[in-house]
Amino acid sequence: MNKGIHNVFQRQTAGGDDIVSFGRMYVMNIIALWCIAMPLSFMAAFWWKLPVVWVVLCIQSDQIFKCLPVFIHFRKYNWIIKRTQDTEAGTTQAEG
Repeated sequence: MNKGIHNVFQRQTAGGDDIVSFGRMYVMNIIALWCIAMPLSFMAAFWWKLPVVWVVLCIQSDQIFKCLPVFIHFRKYNWIIKRTQDTEAGTTQAEG
């Protein structure tokens, strides 16, 4: 586990797959930025000559496209990591 990444971004594990999702999230952010937000905002500003408010909305439009994969990952519940230990055979600290 790379503690340097956690220290830089001040992330704490809270029962989730933050190490695995960090790589996926990084790739998703790069793709959303360079394939959606940058071309769309460039077209809005220089080709379509939209007002500044609309250009800013185009810059933030990548957030909409990132919602679907994040929501799917959230609903699968694969990100949950069990943090309790078995105290007796078949019971956990939360149950007992």
